[in-house]
This record gives sequence, C-alpha cells and structure tokens, in this order.
Amino acid sequence: MAAGCWLLAVTGFATSIDALVVGVGQAVGLATMSMVTIGAVIGQRAEIAGGVVLIMVGSAMLYEHLSAVA
Repeated sequence: MAAGCWLLAVTGFATSIDALVVGVGQAVGLATMSMVTIGAVIGQRAEIAGGVVLIMVGSAMLYEHLSAVA
C-alpha cells in the first residue's frame, strides 16, 4: 500500500512539473506574439520611443555615478 502511495505522489509531482513547463512555454509564446504584433502595428514610432527610453536610462545612470563621485 505504501509503495502505491509513493508511486502516486511521484507521478503527481512529475505531472505538475510537466504542466509548469508547458505553461511557461505558452506564456513566452504569447508574450512574443503580442510584442511582435504591437511592433508591426506601431513600427517606426516604437523604435524611436525605445531609443528615447534607452537614452533616458543611460543619462540617469551617468548622472548617478558622476554625482556620487563628487
């Protein structure tokens, strides 16, 4: 009886791991599809907005590092 319970628990654990992997894979696929669709619709504006955001982040980091030294 104990061996049967142990086998059932191991099988349930393996099934849970399998479901987790499939769920994560589907989430990544859905996120990728959404981003590609938005990028195709917005196009050039998204590239400009992304560049502006990167410049702002870099400027903020530079300011933090330079003001910490002084």
